[in-house]
Amino acid sequence: MNRIAKVIVDVPARQVDRPFDYLIPTELLDIIQVGTRVSVPFGNRKVQGFVVAIQAEADTDKLKEIDSAMDILPVLNQELLELGDWIASDTLSFRVSVYQAMLPPALRAKYEKYFIRLNDSDEELERLFGGYGTLDFKKAEQVGLLPQFKKYLQDGDIEIGYAVKNKVTQKKNENGAL
Repeated sequence: MNRIAKVIVDVPARQVDRPFDYLIPTELLDIIQVGTRVSVPFGNRKVQGFVVAIQAEADTDKLKEIDSAMDILPVLNQELLELGDWIASDTLSFRVSVYQAMLPPALRAKYEKYFIRLNDSDEELERLFGGYGTLDFKKAEQVGLLPQFKKYLQDGDIEIGYAVKNKVTQKKNENGAL
């Protein structure tokens, strides 16, 4: 069984511009695919990364687990990953920087994800969404719905929406007024 993910971590430094092995937790086996963004422990912090390969065996026995999947469906396909590798080697860029440049702006900004129910006639979806038209991604992840929702996404019964957080800085005068 393929339970090891090779992850390029979001640490733009030459010595870490290579894949690191992480154990895929059982609850994420159906979610993690090549091209998926994940959150992983790296040193004493958590960082984002891109899964670039999945395999059965690791180079070492001491593996950390992937913390969470940031996406249900991959954001980069195999062709984009290969293009990113070529661009990185040809321009001497970091692989993670090239992969991030390939993402749409909404995925690079601070945002909240949520599921949108498109099929109003499915009783199971009605129950899972609690009668609402949307469901917070984090809440769905906490209660273990991501594997189930992956199938609904692929069938077109639900979709993922993004609420981009806008950091607007307003200039104030010396009295604190706008």
